[in-house]
Amino acid sequence: MPIPGFPLNSVSFPIRCPPPIFTSIGSGEATTSLTWRAYIEGKQIAFARLITDQATFAYLCDVFVLPAYRGNGYASALMKHVFASPSLTGLRRIVLVTTDAHHVYKPHGFKGLTTLERYMELHNPHVYKTA
Repeated sequence: MPIPGFPLNSVSFPIRCPPPIFTSIGSGEATTSLTWRAYIEGKQIAFARLITDQATFAYLCDVFVLPAYRGNGYASALMKHVFASPSLTGLRRIVLVTTDAHHVYKPHGFKGLTTLERYMELHNPHVYKTA
């Protein structure tokens, strides 16, 4: 679907393409991975993934714009499509981790953690290194 008022009218953002992947985790609960892709003239230039229980929580991850297309507002436009999704209505919390793109997320209401003491991580920085 074209982005109204966006400088390049050749940009399109199919929503949830492919459809969400549902995986049963017991007791009738499910997790969902929603994806969005941005294309220019048929070439994929951006991607975003959101992992959610579609009830209270979501984690925005894997937001990526190809280097040649960065700095042109594509990440911000992609975020507008992500946050316009009806799947996110009613979620209490959406979190993300970024090293250098705070300016992309702040206009969508993101700010630093208010309850930092509640968050923990299991970090294995060498998981992808080969022996």
